[in-house]
Amino acid sequence: MRLPETFNSNEWFIIAVCIILITLSFLLKRSFLFSQIIVIFTVNFFLAASLDHILSGPPYDLYDIMDMPEFEIFDLVMYLLVYPLSGYLFICFFSIFIEKGFPVIVFLFMSTLTTVGLEWISVQFHVYKHLNWTYFYSFISYLGIFSINIALYFWFANENNSIHKSANS
Repeated sequence: MRLPETFNSNEWFIIAVCIILITLSFLLKRSFLFSQIIVIFTVNFFLAASLDHILSGPPYDLYDIMDMPEFEIFDLVMYLLVYPLSGYLFICFFSIFIEKGFPVIVFLFMSTLTTVGLEWISVQFHVYKHLNWTYFYSFISYLGIFSINIALYFWFANENNSIHKSANS
């Protein structure tokens, strides 16, 4: 695993994003079991790593991540922290909005559009370099990724209800 050749705006951007995500995660304090948090982190790690490997490498080569095509330390930081924490925060905010009666589809589309906007900012900091990639592809990708995370939330909610029912029986 390589270190960046130069420490520039994209590395600083990733560090800032990590600090923001970690801070938000601690401030929200949602009631997920530790095992559920592990599942959220694992699913989002594998989604990001798999999709990036397939889409940014041969034969598609739709985008590059960070400074070089080879895997570097900040790629690992993104896979281990940025993507899993983003998935965790998505589910936390989803649970808050669902409890308030917010429509699932509206939250899904708002989150997807917001994330496309955040990706645009990431492109400005050279975290991503779009080659044959478009923001429409990003929209479709985030829609799928967030739908998987919503399914996780409902699976957890169903499991939690099952646990509470069997404990009360």
